[in-house]
Amino acid sequence: MQFFVVGTICACLLVVASHAFGILFDLSWLRHSSSIWFSMLHGMTVWAVCYHRVFDAKQVILSIGQRFVLLAFIGFAGLTVHQILNLLVDSFWSLFWTAIFACAAGVALDKQTRIWVGLDSRLRLTAPRRQIIDWAREVPSERELKGKFVQLFREQCQTNSVSLSSIDGAAHAESNLAVTRDWPGFIALCKDGWTTPETLQRSRTGIGTRECAELMQSQKLGALLAVPKGINPPSLVIGLGEKESFRPYTFPDIQMLLELAELMDNILTHSRVATHAAHIERMASATMISRSLAHDLNNLATPVSAFLIHMERKVTPGTTEAIVLHDARASIRVMQDYIQESLFFARRLVPNFATIEAHSVLSDVVRLSSERAREKNIQVVVRESAGFSLMADLSLLRRLLQNLVFNAIDASSSGKTIEISAIETDDQQACWQVADHGSGISPESRNHIFEPYFTTKNYGSGRRGIGLGLAICQKIAEVHGGRISVAANSPHGTVFTTTFPRRNTALTMPLMAYEEKTFPNPEPSESIHKFGPTQTANGV
Repeated sequence: MQFFVVGTICACLLVVASHAFGILFDLSWLRHSSSIWFSMLHGMTVWAVCYHRVFDAKQVILSIGQRFVLLAFIGFAGLTVHQILNLLVDSFWSLFWTAIFACAAGVALDKQTRIWVGLDSRLRLTAPRRQIIDWAREVPSERELKGKFVQLFREQCQTNSVSLSSIDGAAHAESNLAVTRDWPGFIALCKDGWTTPETLQRSRTGIGTRECAELMQSQKLGALLAVPKGINPPSLVIGLGEKESFRPYTFPDIQMLLELAELMDNILTHSRVATHAAHIERMASATMISRSLAHDLNNLATPVSAFLIHMERKVTPGTTEAIVLHDARASIRVMQDYIQESLFFARRLVPNFATIEAHSVLSDVVRLSSERAREKNIQVVVRESAGFSLMADLSLLRRLLQNLVFNAIDASSSGKTIEISAIETDDQQACWQVADHGSGISPESRNHIFEPYFTTKNYGSGRRGIGLGLAICQKIAEVHGGRISVAANSPHGTVFTTTFPRRNTALTMPLMAYEEKTFPNPEPSESIHKFGPTQTANGV
C-alpha cells in the first residue's frame, strides 16, 4: 500500500507538471504524457512488490488478468445490450438500463471468475477447515491432534519442515522449535502475528527483530506464525520451513495459514481443557476409592497382624508352622505398605516449604535407597549436583525422588547404575533427574504411567506394584508448582525429569479441590509426613 500510494501521488504530480509545462512551452507531446507517467510509476510499484516478495507474481498476474478479462467481457456485453435497447427505448433509458446490467454482471461474475482461476481464499480454506473440525471430533488426544496438524501444514505449504509448539505445554514430539515465555522475539512476532525473512529485511530494526531473524536462520524457516495475534506470549507458535519450490510465503498465503492456525489453537486449547477436566475427575475418583479401600483393608488387616504377632510365641522355630508364619508376616507387611501408599495418595497435601540444600536431598535419597539397591547389586550415584538451595517440602521431595529411584531399581538388571542429579536452570527452575539403564517403558504404557493404579510391575510377590508411585510423584510435583515428564534414555532405559520453581510459597493441591466429606479421616501413619488436615477446598 505504501508503494501504491506514493506511486499514485508522484504520478498525479507529474501529470499536473507535464500539463503546466506543456501549455507554458507549447509542447503538445508533454501535455499528452499522462499515460506514460501512470504506466511507469505503477510498473515500478509492481516491481517493488515482486522484488520484496509481498505477493507471488503468479497471483498478481492472475488477479490482473481476471479483472481485465471481466471488464472486457462486461464492456462487450454492455455495448451489445445498449445496441439492443436503443431499438426499443430512447437513448437515456437505454444507457440507464445498460449501466444497471453492467453493475449486476460485474458483481455476479467477479466472485465466480475468481473461483475459476483459484483466487478465492475462502474456497481454499473450506477443505482444510472441514478436515480440522473432523479431527477435533474424532481425535481426543492433544498429541495426536498436533501430529495431524503438522501433516496438514506440510501439505498446504509444500514443505518437509513444520515445527509446532504450545507455549503453555510441551512442543510436539517431532518439533525442534523451543521458545520460552521470556523469548524477546515475541515482541516483534506478536505485532502482526507472523513474520518471514523478507518481512524482516524490509522492516525497521526493533525490539525482537534480531532474535526472530536468528531463530529463523538457525531453523531454516520460511515463516513464523503466532496466535492469538497481539497476545504476548502467544499460546501457539508455528515454524514453517522453506517450500520445496523455494517460492516465498506471500501475504495471501500467510493470511490463509493464520486462519487455520487460529482454528487449530482453539481446538488444542479445548482439547487441553477437556483433558485436564477428565484428569481432575479421574484423580478425584481414584482418591475416594483409595481412601475407602485403605480404611477397609486396614480394618481387616489389623486383627490378622495382631494374631500373627501373638502366634510368634507359640510356634517352634524351624517348623513348617514357623515358615508359614514368616511368609504371612511378610505378606502383611507388603499389604500395610500398600495401605500406607493409598492413604498418602488420598491425602490433600499441604506442603511445608523451607529452604533446603539440593545436594543434601540427593545424599538422603542415595542413603535411603542403598539397602534396596544392594539387594539387586545396583549402584545409585549422584551424576551432577550444583551447590544451590531452594524452597521445597523436604519430606515430599525426598518421597518423590525415592519413588523414582525405587522404580529405576526395579526396572534395572544386576550390575547397572542409576544416576540422579539436581540442576539449576537459567530461568530459576530446579531440575531433578533420575536416569536408569533398564528395559525402558513401551510407547503404549508411556501415556498411562502417571494414571492411578496403572502398573507394569506384574512380577514377584514383594515387588508387585499397586500403581500409585508415579501418581504420587506427579501430585508432589504439582503442589510445588512444577511438572514431571518421562523420556527415553538412549539406547535403553528411562529418564524422569521433574522441574519446579526454586522460590515457592504455600500452594494447595489443585487436583484435589473438592469437598472431602465422604469418608472419615484415616488414622495417621508413621511413614506419612507433612499432611495438612482434612478440609473443604474451595474453587477448582
